[in-house]
Amino acid sequence: MNDSFKELLHTSPTCPFCGCAPVDARLIGLNAVVCEPCSENIYFHSAAYATIFADGTSIELWDYPAQAQAWRQAESTNAVFLEPNYTTSELTDSQQTAIAAFVTNTHRDVLSRRPLADIESKYLKTIRRGQTYGDSGSKEAQLKQSIDGPVILTSQHLYAPDPAALTAAQETQATLF
Repeated sequence: MNDSFKELLHTSPTCPFCGCAPVDARLIGLNAVVCEPCSENIYFHSAAYATIFADGTSIELWDYPAQAQAWRQAESTNAVFLEPNYTTSELTDSQQTAIAAFVTNTHRDVLSRRPLADIESKYLKTIRRGQTYGDSGSKEAQLKQSIDGPVILTSQHLYAPDPAALTAAQETQATLF
């Protein structure tokens, strides 16, 4: 487990939104347990959303800034929720690194970005899809294997080691003089 990911896990045991100790937790995240009233009203809070693609797996991530005073005083990171709700032991090193980079906003420093309009649609569909249909020889499985990760997909940009590899091929027309 890398150090920046470990830091995400050190948070307050209270609800990140109201500060109460969750008695009946309905929403359990990577580093937070949300009480029942706050889980029913979580849509009132704004989250940063991204799809993380690493090691052939898509993970949806919601990053909520902590509202509770106990979280802010403890200088805890934001409350992070994943779908599927993997445990820390189920996440690979590459996935942990990508999650930590997005939550700490360092993904902009270590990965190159491209606007989503530049990315070929077949790559966007593959990155967003949670599971691969067909066997390991299917076109989708081969496409997933061809994507050099980790990739972080936000609402407007794609961050990757080489985002140009995911763009549509530009056709050039030769001119005769």
